[in-house]
Amino acid sequence: MQTVLKNIVDERLKAYIIWLPVLPSDNRNWAVKRTRAFSDSRVRYFWDGEQLTGEIWRRVLTLEAPLSRDTYFLYNHQAHWTSEPALPDFWMQQLSAEKKRRDIFLDVPAFERKTRELLEQIK
Repeated sequence: MQTVLKNIVDERLKAYIIWLPVLPSDNRNWAVKRTRAFSDSRVRYFWDGEQLTGEIWRRVLTLEAPLSRDTYFLYNHQAHWTSEPALPDFWMQQLSAEKKRRDIFLDVPAFERKTRELLEQIK
């Protein structure tokens, strides 16, 4: 996503990174250290030590398994969340547990194109 943020300098684009402990070495200190790799003022960071968000996204996206990492969502400017996140306008995964879903496997150029399309809608 660093590539997308670098290529699209529009201040309306915001990124929210949620760090989850997936690997044995993952902890809050590791997340803080990794956060330094994303030095963009449009990015906000969160730590989910209990991995609650993975289960929430599983329900929202109606997946077989909770999301654990490397998943990217796009929302248009009119998205409204209630007690759970709204269904994203577009999403992809880098490490997909949904092996049958090749359509959601991360394609950075496609993700960037979709990001630009959503930004064009609010001009």
